[in-house]
Parts: sequence; C-alpha cells; structure tokens
Amino acid sequence: MKKCFAWANVVIPILAGSLFYYITSPDVIFVKNIDRIMGTGLHVGVENTFVRIVRSYVPDMLWAYALVFSLVAVTGNRTADVWKMSALAGVFSTIIEILQLTGCVRGTFDVMDIIVEIIAELMAVFIIKRHDNDMRRKSYEENQKVHRGVVMPDSICSNGNGKRFRHKCGQQ
Repeated sequence: MKKCFAWANVVIPILAGSLFYYITSPDVIFVKNIDRIMGTGLHVGVENTFVRIVRSYVPDMLWAYALVFSLVAVTGNRTADVWKMSALAGVFSTIIEILQLTGCVRGTFDVMDIIVEIIAELMAVFIIKRHDNDMRRKSYEENQKVHRGVVMPDSICSNGNGKRFRHKCGQQ
C-alpha cells in the first residue's frame, strides 16, 4: 500500500468528520471556541431525527476508519497485519467508550458507538485489502507484459544468463 494512499485515508476522514461535527454541534465547548475565534457560527439545526442520528455516528465512524489506516501506515506496509491493526483499533475504540461510561473520559457511553466504529474499522480493512489486491494484480499484469516480449518503458529484465539490463522506451 502506498503511503500517500494510507495518509489520505487518515487525513480526509478526520477533516470531514471534524467539519461535519462542527456544523452539527453548536453546543460543544470546542465548537463555541471556534465560533468565538471566527466571529460567526456555521451550523445546521439538529432537530431533525435523521441529522441527529447521523451527527451521533458519522464522526465516530470516520475516526475509527482513519484509526485503522493510521495504524497500518505507521506500522508498515504489511497487509497481513491489517487484521491485527483492526483488532487493536476495535479494542481501543471499545476501551474509550467504556472509559466514557466510568467518567474517566468526557463523553456519553453508547453501545451503538462501539458497533458503528467496528463496522467502520472493518470497512477500512476491506478497502486496504482491496487496494493491495488491485496493486498486486496491476504489478503482475505489468510483469507479464515484460515477459511476453511487450517491453514496458524503463523496465528491468534478465536476458536468461542471469544478467539484468534496463530497457529504454522503444527498445527491445
């Protein structure tokens, strides 16, 4: 997995979740401080049941999704470890929710938070695995083109006697 792909899947969900949270949560201290700094507030009403449900779970899902990608990006490019990172993220998400129940962490305990976070973490695993399979397939197809005599520009090949050489674009 490419690092830029992994980090994009960390940064974009965090920014999107933060923006969504800001727009739908005018009563939160953090949001009130941003409003005070900006001199205005950009919020939508949360009286609508759908908006309230989405506001409660979408930022958590985006956070959990980004957590899996950040763990994979930080620990390396081994797709085999993705399930371990997902399990670690799931345990971490659950612990944070339980700490909210005990009052050690500010927030409201909600079993649905745990469920939607685990769903988001599994979605991240699926996307990582899918991306890795696509990259492997693409690399395999390019490799097959080289070995069938279709030379890719600037590819490295062997001439059969163990010596490697680099093809230049248009040469065989």
